[in-house]
Amino acid sequence: MKEQKTTVDILDFFKTGFIKNITISEKKTFVIDDLGIPDDFALGKTLDEAQVLIYGNIEFHFEENNLYLIYCDRITGLNGGKNIHLLKKAFEKDILTLESFIDYFIIEDIYYIIEDETDDNCISVILQNSNVKFEFYPENNSQTKILSAFYLGSI
Repeated sequence: MKEQKTTVDILDFFKTGFIKNITISEKKTFVIDDLGIPDDFALGKTLDEAQVLIYGNIEFHFEENNLYLIYCDRITGLNGGKNIHLLKKAFEKDILTLESFIDYFIIEDIYYIIEDETDDNCISVILQNSNVKFEFYPENNSQTKILSAFYLGSI
């Protein structure tokens, strides 16, 4: 089992859909072996029963011990907890707007699709190579859309 803190560049996740060696459909034991014991867990009384492993602000969701969702909706103070050192250049701006992320994707040569706005004013952006999805919502009834969550898998 992993003992040292692992460095993960969030840009690599955006480009590939992998956090270290982990992507959708991995076994829970593989995630724990690769990243170490999580900071917390949910939807289970023990780590073995847990359906969600939490590393800092990043959640790994499992169904029948198979990873189906990597999710983060706690964008402010984004971190990987005690086991993951996150490199997060994309999150250096004070306000993480749709426009700033589009600019970032263009600079990093990441292809994306912007989905139509939903009834609740959400605009989603899907990265084409990795299928990582971003959700942006209006800030305080303004036209500016702020990053609310990013994830890989199905909610």
